[in-house]
Amino acid sequence: NHLTIDEAMRIQRLSGDHRIIQAMAIELGYVLLPVNVQDETASIEAATRSALDMARAQGDLSNGWLLASDDNKITLNEYAELSRLAQDMMRCTASFIRAASALAGG
Repeated sequence: NHLTIDEAMRIQRLSGDHRIIQAMAIELGYVLLPVNVQDETASIEAATRSALDMARAQGDLSNGWLLASDDNKITLNEYAELSRLAQDMMRCTASFIRAASALAGG
């Protein structure tokens, strides 16, 4: 079975499951980040939540690295998980920057 690009897009849109495009990005050596189109609320609470999310994501990535590199090699599955964790950290960082910018009037 083969999917056309249009079919793959339709499946992902309807299901909300974006593993097809994530797998394509990994296979082709890209980093895929979702673009959050919602504006951040200008509040200390939103910025604090974003900062805590960013710290959690950094911890998750660090822990993932320690587990993956314990045997001095990285498998393709470990790489995929590290990539996912790094992308989550970047998404959280972008959210924090938007929240801080909203506070600064930007």
